[in-house]
Amino acid sequence: MQQPFKPENVIADAAFGTEQNYELMETKEMGGYLKFPTFHAEQTKKYQNDPFLKDNFAYDALTDTYTCPNNQLLVFTGSHHRTHKLTGYKSLIKEYACTIARVAIL
Repeated sequence: MQQPFKPENVIADAAFGTEQNYELMETKEMGGYLKFPTFHAEQTKKYQNDPFLKDNFAYDALTDTYTCPNNQLLVFTGSHHRTHKLTGYKSLIKEYACTIARVAIL
């Protein structure tokens, strides 16, 4: 059964703040007020001040690279899709790697 109208905005708790729902709202041209699942954790000082969390790495959109706290450059190495077990939704996962060679010290 089709709804008689399309809402302009959706309001929901963090359980609904998924990539799949954000994409659906964008496709349907709907606004949204959905917290993403890590919203509350990201508000803490512990999270914000941890330089080794990937979310806190400096990102350069022009070169699509990250810089880690050790001032090492992380470059894009490839991508793959991950399928959600319950919904079948496919997320694009981008992978990055450090540019320095790992050297064994004997």
